[in-house]
Amino acid sequence: MLNIFNHYWIIGGSKTEVYSSASNTMVPVSDKTYSEWAEVNQATPIGSEAELADVLAGRASPLPPWLLKAPSFVQTKAGVYNKEQLAAYARFVRAEKVSSEVDTEARLHALELYAAGDRAADELFTFVNGTYAKLADVLNGISGGSITKLEQITAAFG
Repeated sequence: MLNIFNHYWIIGGSKTEVYSSASNTMVPVSDKTYSEWAEVNQATPIGSEAELADVLAGRASPLPPWLLKAPSFVQTKAGVYNKEQLAAYARFVRAEKVSSEVDTEARLHALELYAAGDRAADELFTFVNGTYAKLADVLNGISGGSITKLEQITAAFG
């Protein structure tokens, strides 16, 4: 039986490395931990990383959903995220901030007020637009290299 927390996949027929769900990294086939695991288990072949993301998402992966939505969810080193992964996390945090601060009913009511020409919705729109501005700042920080950790992104959104 496949253990989603400790399994290996051969992506795209690679002969040199395998994906490890335990570390969320690619490891060489000569890796000691993989070699020991492979003595009693068999790595699962899979066509692509995107296909693997779908499999992991459907099997209650220990990886957070935002990471599986990044262009590449595989980390070069456990605990280290590339710029695309950091950007995916920033977008997730912004969306969570809006969801936690403003419930769906309040957003719909504000849209109704705004559509009717009532300016009472301005506070909500100012807040939401502010989260987009913050996201732009965070993405610029990621791109420029000043934001390199998830904690920095979380702190930026308060």
